[in-house]
Amino acid sequence: MKARDLGIETDMNQNKRPDRKLKQKRGESASDAEAPARYVAPSRQGKKPIITYAPEYARTALKIFCMERGMSVDRFMLEAADEKLMNMGADFNLRGLDPNEKE
Repeated sequence: MKARDLGIETDMNQNKRPDRKLKQKRGESASDAEAPARYVAPSRQGKKPIITYAPEYARTALKIFCMERGMSVDRFMLEAADEKLMNMGADFNLRGLDPNEKE
């Protein structure tokens, strides 16, 4: 059912994506336009995030714990995951897979 069938007046020229309309006027298709390159920090190149949700107090405690020991939360989490994997009998470690990793 369309809006006009319900007696609702709509602006037929309304366009939710004005960038597409502009490209159509220029004679370009939406796929022709290249997305601008995004900046990626050198420390994050070639990496993907692993996300977990925790209560705010746990996140704060973990950050303080890591700061007191002069390590990043990322490094701590990989070391903790490595230790857990080793205890569970895995024959690989996560930190050993990346040759560019700094200690």
